[in-house]
Amino acid sequence: MTHTVLELRIPRLSDAQLAKRPTLDENHFRTNREKLGKDLNVGEFLIAVARPGIPDLCHPQNSNFFYLTGLNVPDSVCIIGKGLDGNLEYNLLLPDFGNVERQWFYSKLPMQLKAIETTANVLAYNGDADFQAKLEAILTADDSLSRVLMAEDAKDSPNLRNERLCRIIADVALNCKKSIHCEDARDIMVKLRRQKSPNELLVLGTLAANVCEIFNSCLSQVGDFLDQRDVLAFFAAARRCMDIDGIGEVFCYSSQPGSNIQMHAGLFPCNAGRSFSSPLGGAINRDSTLIIDSNSSFSLEHLNCDVTRTVVPSGSFDAHQLQLYNSILSLYREIIDSVEVGKTSFYDLEMCYREGIRKLLLSNRILSDASTEAISALCPHNIGHFLGLDFHDIHLRGQRSFEQPFQHGDVICLEPAIYINQVVAAELGINETWQADVRIEDTFVVTSDGLENLTARIPVEAEALARLINNR
Repeated sequence: MTHTVLELRIPRLSDAQLAKRPTLDENHFRTNREKLGKDLNVGEFLIAVARPGIPDLCHPQNSNFFYLTGLNVPDSVCIIGKGLDGNLEYNLLLPDFGNVERQWFYSKLPMQLKAIETTANVLAYNGDADFQAKLEAILTADDSLSRVLMAEDAKDSPNLRNERLCRIIADVALNCKKSIHCEDARDIMVKLRRQKSPNELLVLGTLAANVCEIFNSCLSQVGDFLDQRDVLAFFAAARRCMDIDGIGEVFCYSSQPGSNIQMHAGLFPCNAGRSFSSPLGGAINRDSTLIIDSNSSFSLEHLNCDVTRTVVPSGSFDAHQLQLYNSILSLYREIIDSVEVGKTSFYDLEMCYREGIRKLLLSNRILSDASTEAISALCPHNIGHFLGLDFHDIHLRGQRSFEQPFQHGDVICLEPAIYINQVVAAELGINETWQADVRIEDTFVVTSDGLENLTARIPVEAEALARLINNR
């Protein structure tokens, strides 16, 4: 039997469009350091540590080093001090200096090594002892600098925190009689990373427009691939197409009976093996809900856009799927409309989300007792997250930023969801007719009038999604 190899027909940016689109350059990171300097007091160092040299995770969250340097070199340290004269001293400690260019994670970087040499004191270190000695020399060079602000501390994910270098820095600071302050550093970096410049928002808007066009095109061709049960080929092609000028991901989930497709199982470690329990494979139930989550960025700028839609590959939701989907969509719109700049926080939205899910479960008689534990099993992740140079730009769990009101220019994603898979349904006693996974997500900019949806051009109504898939 002859098997036709399909190719996604995706609109791509022309060379002329790429040349005209707004960009960031190495001055962006210099500006970040200057902004940081305004929040540093005289006598303070701020130290940001790069991630250790481990395989990249799908959602890195401790990129303070990258925010201040534009570099993604593992096991590196940025040290910025503010002396009595008010000027900033910018130091970079990089491992194996001769191989730094080969260690760069991204193929394109806004800053070249020759550019940073003019603005930073760049030092190479060879091993922990050499790192310790060079760090001690920096911390003791100016007696007026006495407070060390550590931008990473124990609240960061163990997989992302550079434990080895953090321990050395703490020991050196103690030996040099410098006090260490983690929460102050965290607040400074959160403020810096939330303050998007007008040019950053312009770049992000251009990215979102491209993502909408490509995402819609991918959705319109889902059926062509699934007709040939070539689902893995579709997802592989979709990932390449969402890779706009460098970096992009498409995550797809279906945990329903008869489905056998899942990519990036550990996206939600708190519920891994439960909501997303199907092994990677090549079959999918055309009548089950399918979540398609795209993370895309312009690689040169490292600004990110995040969007999710839930579809049924056959083109139409059944009655229970439609009721569940419309309930989540109604809750989504209620959450969006509730946002007020300077007043509403992620904590407020999380409470609204959890209460909305409780009402959904009770009003639809999915559960007779919608306990906190049941809601957590069905909704294992937060309502949303900040966006910026990382997809999950400011880690919220256990941080004060979760309760800080949104400010004008914040870029966020909202992603209400419910995952009623076979395992959780059996544990909670939910009728199998309600088994479906639903998530909706868009990228927003917080404005004085509320939220501006940058990905609104992607259909969200169930009927519109069905038309897009059926009219391929």
